[in-house]
Amino acid sequence: MGNQLFMSAFFELNSGRAFGLEQGPIPWRDIHDWCELYGIEEDQKDDVMYHVRTMDNRYLKECSAKAKRDKGNG
Repeated sequence: MGNQLFMSAFFELNSGRAFGLEQGPIPWRDIHDWCELYGIEEDQKDDVMYHVRTMDNRYLKECSAKAKRDKGNG
C-alpha cells in the first residue's frame, strides 16, 4: 500500500480541518481516531501520525504563502 495510506489519511482528515482567519492544523485526536477507525496498529499509527503531520505542515505553509501572495495582489 505504501504512501497511499498516508495520502488517504491526509485527504480524508483535511476535510475536517478547523477554519478561521487562518487554517489550523489537523488535530492530533482526529489522526488518532482515523487510525482507530481503520484498525491501524501502534507502529503503523506512529508512521501515519508522522506523515500526516509532515504533509499538513507543508500544506499550511503553502496556504500561508498563497494568502500572502493574494494579499499583495489585492
